[in-house]
Amino acid sequence: MQITDSQQAAEALCSALQQGPWCVLTGAGISTDSGIPAYRDEEGQWKSPPPMQHQEFMASHSARQRYWARSLHGWPQLYHAKPNRAHQILAQLQQQQRISTIKP
Repeated sequence: MQITDSQQAAEALCSALQQGPWCVLTGAGISTDSGIPAYRDEEGQWKSPPPMQHQEFMASHSARQRYWARSLHGWPQLYHAKPNRAHQILAQLQQQQRISTIKP
C-alpha cells in the first residue's frame, strides 16, 4: 500500500495502532519543542562538546566538577520545560493502552 497524503498516513497509523500495544522509541529531539535544546544538528554532529563518559567522570575530580557545573547551568531550562504536543499525544496513546513500555 502506497500512502500519498497525510489523511491516508493517519488512517494507516490508526489501523496499525489497533493491533498494539506498541512500544514507541524516540530520540531526545522530541523535546526540542519544549525548549530543551538538541545535542546534535541536522547532520548528527555534536552542537557542543559531547557528554562526558562514565570512565572520564570516575577518573577525574576536575571532570566531575565540570560535569556538575554544566548540569547546574542547564537545570533552569529543564525546570521550566513543559510537555509539548508530541509528549501529550504519546501520553494519550498510553492511557488508551495503544502504546506500552518495554517489558522484559
